[in-house]
Amino acid sequence: MASEVGEVAVAVVDTPASTEAPEYPPPPPASTEAQEGSAAVVDMPTSTEMKEVPAPVTPEAVEIPAVAVEIPEVVAVTPASPPPGPPEAPPASTKGKPPLLAPFTTAASEAISVKKVVVIYNPVSGGKRGQKLMDNVVNPAFKEAGVEVVALATQHSGHGVGLAETADLTGVDALCALGGDGTLSEVINGFMRREPQPSCAIGFLPGGTGNTFMHDVMGKKQRGEAAVRAAVAVIMGGLTRKVDLSRLECFGPDGTTPLTRYSINIVTAGFGVVINAKAETRRWMGPARYSFTQTLEIVKLAFGRKSPPCTFTIDGEKHEFGCFVICMMNNKHTGASIRVCPRAQLDDGKIDIMYTPSHIGVLKALKLDGMIKAGGKHIHDKLVSYKFATSSIELATAAGQPPLELMVDGDIIGVTPLKTTVLPAALTLLTPGQSPPS
Repeated sequence: MASEVGEVAVAVVDTPASTEAPEYPPPPPASTEAQEGSAAVVDMPTSTEMKEVPAPVTPEAVEIPAVAVEIPEVVAVTPASPPPGPPEAPPASTKGKPPLLAPFTTAASEAISVKKVVVIYNPVSGGKRGQKLMDNVVNPAFKEAGVEVVALATQHSGHGVGLAETADLTGVDALCALGGDGTLSEVINGFMRREPQPSCAIGFLPGGTGNTFMHDVMGKKQRGEAAVRAAVAVIMGGLTRKVDLSRLECFGPDGTTPLTRYSINIVTAGFGVVINAKAETRRWMGPARYSFTQTLEIVKLAFGRKSPPCTFTIDGEKHEFGCFVICMMNNKHTGASIRVCPRAQLDDGKIDIMYTPSHIGVLKALKLDGMIKAGGKHIHDKLVSYKFATSSIELATAAGQPPLELMVDGDIIGVTPLKTTVLPAALTLLTPGQSPPS
């Protein structure tokens, strides 16, 4: 077959002419006396007497004197190493699932002594299990270890901000949040408003549905009593790290009231906000509500949803794009275990940014969804851009376009224009000594 022939490679070796002397001397040249075309004439002796032919000399008859030959010592010579060239380029990407990555770049500090904690908890978090977790797991575990507990229950959305801002933290070693990512975000926002800043550390007890931030911190999914007990043990262990935050300046839902918030998890705009808002109407589905709603909303793209033109500035570098989706993240995961920003680390001084540089339709959205759910393969695809910010991020829609809604740490809190300032090592967080990569 022709294809088989094409697969055969033939090596042609070009052998150089030998430069060594021949082993035997060349034959004598032909006589120049002989004429071309004539016979050779040989002179024979006329005498009939036979001349005496000397006997041949045999090797035994010849005495060869011994000669001492000094053979110099042969020293092996190692060829000199070639001069160093440019550093070897890293291997090309396989375009597959990005490798798992540890949540922290730094080692934990020396342990602090935890003798008193304030726990701000959402009693209806995690399918109304928050109160049971507080009564049956958290309180008994701390008291058994001799830790004093002050428990403060939230009464409504946003209440955790006020509690964290006004709680008496005198002599408190750890201010803890029991609930989902939204409860943790509220506690951090109230804490960051305090002046002067208290010296206590922050602890997180995962009592919500997704608990994506603690997924990164602990290196695995966090849900149920076992996860809460493990988090209690981390808090009592007293090991801390400094983690990054984002300070956000935007506008409230009315589009006119200035708003300042802090984010420890994710800030997103575009399609992700639509999904989250619709998913919250299906809380009865539990964690499955996110995937179900995402697939349903992708199908709806066929009916004409468009991406508004936006200006996006990262550390002073401006980008123009149609905002189908944009995620600005401190940690890797959204939902229960979806690696949207698989290169993110909680203390690297950077915010990871994943966005689509142009509008995408149903088929491309399904492709993107599949790559994200496959462990983060989407970061290799031209459908998305993946960048980092170490200083600031700005996002605004083009003139004449309505503002984009902003979702911060799981809650829709306001609209663009948005200005984000990266705050490296802004918060002292209680963490495990080591966490597996995720």
